[in-house]
Amino acid sequence: MILIGLFSLILVGGFTIILSLIGIRQQVRLTNGYDSELETDLCAMTER
Repeated sequence: MILIGLFSLILVGGFTIILSLIGIRQQVRLTNGYDSELETDLCAMTER
């Protein structure tokens, strides 16, 4: 049970970190006006 709890904690933590990183990168791109890079990022994410 302890292992399952730790595993879920790591999963949720990693997921939130990745989501926040993507959000930060999108905010930076919106301020800089990079639209083509965002499209390539979406393509790369859907391929995985």
